[in-house]
Amino acid sequence: MHQRFAAARHDPKREFFRLAPREAISALLEESSAFLKGSPFQGSRLDITAALQASHGPILRDDLSTVCMVQTADSVKLAAEMLTGIGQRTTIETELGFIVDGSADEPLFSLEDSLEVNAQRFVDLDELTLLMCTPLVHGDHAERIDHEQNPYWTALWDSLPDVDSD
Repeated sequence: MHQRFAAARHDPKREFFRLAPREAISALLEESSAFLKGSPFQGSRLDITAALQASHGPILRDDLSTVCMVQTADSVKLAAEMLTGIGQRTTIETELGFIVDGSADEPLFSLEDSLEVNAQRFVDLDELTLLMCTPLVHGDHAERIDHEQNPYWTALWDSLPDVDSD
């Protein structure tokens, strides 16, 4: 940290730095990430925000700031950063190993595939899977998608007798 902030030293003879707290905290997290298990800075990371906006923009939450795929030696995760107030953000990490390819009944996101391949698979998810497996869908769209596409609801509606409106 001393080397990193040498230019921000308040007095060359003292160990005080003049910098924004956000910058100091960010630097501490980055420098300590190698020592923290499950750190958001470990593993390969790919920002998929623009691709998600292009494919699912209208249904995404308004407070989404950044969405990244994170692939480590033992997992594939989604890291969604959301604005929680003025200048405040929170990151929600979602392990994606539970999502299976229905036709093959195998995990959709594989550690054997590249981060780019897994990211494209994620971007290509349908609306219902995105809703059921992630915190990314805006509440107004969630109910519509659930009622239109969830097999439970569609089976229920299909089982009801047709009512003629005379």
